[in-house]
Amino acid sequence: MRTESVSASPFWAGVRALARLGRRDADGRSEIAVPAPTPTKASARIGDLLRAELVLPVLSAEGRDDVIETLAARVAACHPGVDAARLVAALREREDQMTTALVDGVAIPHARMPGLDRTVAAFARSAAGIRWDSLDGVPTRLIFLLAGPADLPGPYLKTLAGVSRLLSGARCRTRLLEAAGEAEMLAVLRDEEDRGLRNARAA
Repeated sequence: MRTESVSASPFWAGVRALARLGRRDADGRSEIAVPAPTPTKASARIGDLLRAELVLPVLSAEGRDDVIETLAARVAACHPGVDAARLVAALREREDQMTTALVDGVAIPHARMPGLDRTVAAFARSAAGIRWDSLDGVPTRLIFLLAGPADLPGPYLKTLAGVSRLLSGARCRTRLLEAAGEAEMLAVLRDEEDRGLRNARAA
C-alpha cells in the first residue's frame, strides 16, 4: 500500500507557498530561505499569543474581507498599539499576492508590519464556512490571523510555521471544530501544541 509523505501533501504545498511569501524584507526583496520548521525553544508559543478575547468561536462574515476586518478589529482592541486599518491593509496586500486559505478548511492570513514590537494573533471559527479561494475549493472554517514586526522576521516566520504545522493535524482541526467555546478552543490549541513539542523531543 502506497503512503503519501506529509511533506508531499496539498496542505504542506500550501505551507511552502506561504513561507515563500513570508520571506520578504521591508523592501520586498527575497530573504534567505528558512529551513523546514522544527519545534525549538526559540519558537514562539502559539498558545501564549492568544487569550480568550482573541478567540472567536462563532464568526459571522460575508467573505474573506469581512473576516480580516473583524479579526483585525479584535486584535486592535486587545493590543492598543496596533492600528486596525493598517493591519487590514497589510493583510489584504498579502492576500493579493496569494491566497492564505490552504486546504481542509484552514486559512492563515498573515503579514509583517513596520511599527509592531511583537507578534500578535487572533483565531476564529466559522460554522458555515467562508468562501476564500482555498487551494482545494473547500470553504474555510478555521482562521488564524498572524502579524509580526517587519524588522524581526525570524520569530514571526517560526510562529507562522508553527501555526501551519499545528493546523495541519486532522485531530487538532476536529477538536477545534467540536470545542464548546473560546476557552475550550484555546485549551485545544495549547494541548495540541504541547503534544507536538513532546513528540518532537521524543523523536
